[in-house]
Amino acid sequence: MAGKVREEKGCIQYTCFVDFDMGIPMQTLDQNMVTVLEKWESLEALRSHLAMPYMAEYFARQEPLIDGALLRMLQEA
Repeated sequence: MAGKVREEKGCIQYTCFVDFDMGIPMQTLDQNMVTVLEKWESLEALRSHLAMPYMAEYFARQEPLIDGALLRMLQEA
């Protein structure tokens, strides 16, 4: 799916990450968590992406596998 997303108009970045054990005592690891970092040219481009039919299909297929989700919208400080 990442390839499809990266081809969408307005997508600047779409990268998936998993925890990496660095051996730092304060680090919290969760091997079941995936973090997706997305950067879009505009809020309209993101909304268009979320409205894509393949995204609805993706969310429906993934729902049984997801224990919880956290969505954060960030802007540069």
